[in-house]
Amino acid sequence: MRIEEYGRIGKIIESQRGMKDKKVDTPFKDILKSKIGSAETLSAHKAYSIGKTLPLLVGKKFLPPKEQIVSKVEELINVLERYQARLSDPLNNMKDLHPLIEKIEKGVDELTDLLDLIPPEDRLYPILSEAIIIGTTELGRYKRGEYI
Repeated sequence: MRIEEYGRIGKIIESQRGMKDKKVDTPFKDILKSKIGSAETLSAHKAYSIGKTLPLLVGKKFLPPKEQIVSKVEELINVLERYQARLSDPLNNMKDLHPLIEKIEKGVDELTDLLDLIPPEDRLYPILSEAIIIGTTELGRYKRGEYI
């Protein structure tokens, strides 16, 4: 298949090829000055503030409110309770437990990230670390196949 007409694209390419050969008489500096004015008129305008700005913190994580931390711990405990209930039911197999295992992994990861932000002397620190330990223990038991 051969394309005969290039349409608009062909015209643009041909005009750009022709522009390479031409030299510009007026330097860029003159064109810029005529468009925006001289440097004196630019510096005469006073800059104004739009309000207080906060410094940019790159890569710094902030500690969420304690209520959110407690709710994440409660979510993990609820998932662990559902996991325990399904484990005790002989009709459920290991494939049925897999979605709960993924939720436990996600909860443990979130709590581990939060634990890094909390100082060890905080009252939530031991609660978080215990929830992480319980979740990690259950994940290890599942992966080793202790419940088969």
